[in-house]
Amino acid sequence: MRITVSDISTRESQQTVQIQAIRSWDTIPYLSMLDGLYQDDIFHEQISNLPEEYIKLDEMAKDEEKNSLNIYEFF
Repeated sequence: MRITVSDISTRESQQTVQIQAIRSWDTIPYLSMLDGLYQDDIFHEQISNLPEEYIKLDEMAKDEEKNSLNIYEFF
C-alpha cells in the first residue's frame, strides 16, 4: 500500500514546557511537573513513593551557602 499525504494523521502536539536552568533543589518540583504533564501510572507510582531521605536531600540543597559543593576543592 502506498502512503499518501491523506493517509498521514497528526497528533495534537504535547504541551511545551519552558524550563529555566534546573537547580539542584528543583528535583521534586520537576518530577511532579513531569508527572502531571505525561500522566504515566508507573512514573506516578515511583515518584509518589520516594524515600524520605530523597526529599530531605532535596530540601538541604536549597541552602547553597551551607551545603555547597565546589568541585575545585577536589583539585
